[in-house]
Amino acid sequence: MARTSRQGRGDDVLVRELVGSPQRQAIVKRLADNDGDATFEELVGALSDGPEETMSAVRLYHVHLPKLQTMGAVDWDSETGAVRLTPRAHRTFETLAANGLFGRVTGD
Repeated sequence: MARTSRQGRGDDVLVRELVGSPQRQAIVKRLADNDGDATFEELVGALSDGPEETMSAVRLYHVHLPKLQTMGAVDWDSETGAVRLTPRAHRTFETLAANGLFGRVTGD
């Protein structure tokens, strides 16, 4: 029986978390479209417009960025607001996008 590597299981979790959340998809897409870098404020803008902005900022700060950071998808400095997509997450995004999997699943 073949064993799944620890990295492979981690990649599977990353794929599920990205594909299963429109918000996290928007975050990763914004980062990928911006050479892997964005500020917290830019990401808030990518997730919302108008009256929902405050709630989007709260969810980004307390839910999405911590989860992406724990999964190893982003490096986030909460003090400066700098967010950077990791090479692993960038490769995962490119693979998902090439296979038409980004934007197909909704939830969260």
